[in-house]
Amino acid sequence: MGFREDANALIEKKKFDELETLWMGALERDPSDVEAFLAAAKSLRKAEQRTQSDTLLGLLADTLKEQKRWAERLHVLKEVGRLSKHPAALRPQIEEALRKSVGTHKNFARAFDFAKFNDPASNPVERAEKIESWLAYDEGEMFFMAGRGAGIVTELNPELGIARLDFEKEKRLAVPLGAAGKYLTPLPPGHVLRDKFSDPARLRTEAMSKQADFFARILQSFKRPMTMGEVRDAVIGIVPEEKWTSWWTAARKNPQIVVSGSGAKATYSWNASADGAANTVRRDFDKADAKTKLDLARKHSSRGKELADYFSQSLANEAAEAATRYSPRGTASK
Repeated sequence: MGFREDANALIEKKKFDELETLWMGALERDPSDVEAFLAAAKSLRKAEQRTQSDTLLGLLADTLKEQKRWAERLHVLKEVGRLSKHPAALRPQIEEALRKSVGTHKNFARAFDFAKFNDPASNPVERAEKIESWLAYDEGEMFFMAGRGAGIVTELNPELGIARLDFEKEKRLAVPLGAAGKYLTPLPPGHVLRDKFSDPARLRTEAMSKQADFFARILQSFKRPMTMGEVRDAVIGIVPEEKWTSWWTAARKNPQIVVSGSGAKATYSWNASADGAANTVRRDFDKADAKTKLDLARKHSSRGKELADYFSQSLANEAAEAATRYSPRGTASK
């Protein structure tokens, strides 16, 4: 078992001294799994061990500071502040971790001042989270937006409560910061669409010359199934509109891509291997109703003779069973 499971087991048995030993050992090995530590601390509080919980969280925060894991330390300090009756006492520590973790952002000073972090009457946890939420949309950050494709932030204006983004067909689009999380999907480092801003010519060449591979990269980057409409939005400014139909026809031929459903609601997902994709299709086929089975067989028979034969035999067997089930029970003998 891992730390989280071991900790819960000890807390349930009220073996709090052993928990402390477990905690210290985990700190020495690797303190990066902050969520596991926080979960254990919350369980301790529920077991009415508040003092021990606070002490262990303090040790975690100190270890993270020693290792200069500032983002993780900030996360822990905010949790400690939420649990504390006097969160303002943590203002200096939270400010230090905040500056060390996000202080390099272009608009950090502007956001920090506008949030009035140092107002003595304010809650430093709430102000720190407000600053972090604004800076998630700082200049240079990249996002995907349905209907517009990939965009880059050109202005953060916390005073007006907006961020402005440049998209392929629309520049300086204002998005309210309060609604940004609903409409904007972050493009983290390594996401294929980030290349649209660093090396657009190479990205377009790759997309047009290796359609199926590029489609796979899109699905891998988004890490979720996507509809045709979402894929079309993702390649805005990368695949010319007049070539979309031919591009889409070629892109779908990747044997590691699986389609589920039909029509506009059909989704496409990526599988680590062609065999794995075929197995996924087979599982979907086995669970489907008759109409969906026919649709899956039509779409995926090209994946290979083995799968095509499986579809054919399964459909034939079902047809035979249906014929037997609905045939007259008795016939007159001649």
